[in-house]
Amino acid sequence: LLTNCSCNKGYTGPDGVACAACIPGTYKEVNGSSPCSQCSQGKYSIEAGGILESTCSQCPTYAYSPDGSSMSINCTCNKGYTGPNGMQCAACVAGSYKDVNGSAPCSLCARGKYATETAQISESVCSDCPSHALSGAGSIAQVNCTCNEGYTGRDGAECESCEAGSFKDVNGSAACTLCARGKYSTATAAISKAVCQGCPSYTYSRAGSGLLTNCSCNKGYTGPDGVA
Repeated sequence: LLTNCSCNKGYTGPDGVACAACIPGTYKEVNGSSPCSQCSQGKYSIEAGGILESTCSQCPTYAYSPDGSSMSINCTCNKGYTGPNGMQCAACVAGSYKDVNGSAPCSLCARGKYATETAQISESVCSDCPSHALSGAGSIAQVNCTCNEGYTGRDGAECESCEAGSFKDVNGSAACTLCARGKYSTATAAISKAVCQGCPSYTYSRAGSGLLTNCSCNKGYTGPDGVA
């Protein structure tokens, strides 16, 4: 009978009818009318008429492909990794993350945040800098967090406000600058020397004075502290 004619391995179709080659991304290991099997996730095959599962090649490391993939470019980088489709994938470096599959670049942690681990898949991996500290986008360590203007402390540590009678007009671990002699400031966390006000006429104050009453009369003059 014509129906005794069945498709060879690598081909499929009803018994007794012309057989079609298994398309790329599939294979068939047995004779007969059974359908071709798809290459599994993470694999692909560019050949038609494949007869073995080994026809399906493995995607590059850290890449994924759907069932039945027929080209290497169907292999796209996993979350946390990036690279051209079908090529080797590289882990997102510390200070970055990637929350989608594909060739998109890794996203940098925002300013004021940092991340120490590689191959991260969520923005939540980006930790906040300590209070009153700032870091650049893509920062990789807590020590990249430096104190804001008006605050001082070690890089990566809690920052303390400049006390009354001082100011700091740069970011970083530098100490606060004292208001000059003959001036005072009552403000804390000041960011400019403009906050330092001159004492009343014929009065004097030490550097770093934080109160008007720190201004006392010069020699040859008298009156209440802080008053002309």
